[in-house]
Amino acid sequence: MESISARVDTREVDPSFVKRLLMIAEKWQCRLVYSRYRSVLPTEYTAFMEALKESPNFKVVGAPEVWLPKMAEEVANETKSANNSFKVDP
Repeated sequence: MESISARVDTREVDPSFVKRLLMIAEKWQCRLVYSRYRSVLPTEYTAFMEALKESPNFKVVGAPEVWLPKMAEEVANETKSANNSFKVDP
């Protein structure tokens, strides 16, 4: 198996789910990666929860009026960048 995917619901974080997820990662000797930003997450529970609280997804839950426009702009910029990178000059 090359990879698996899991999603942590930042609206209501389930500590037991996170602990089990970290146990599986340890047992399988793999690392958890925040795919959007391609960043490796901590393997220790407290550090993982801190990283989760610093994530844009968690911040959106607490202040959507601030963070949703920022995330929308980020997606728009990524789309522009992706569209430009595949253009072929005639």
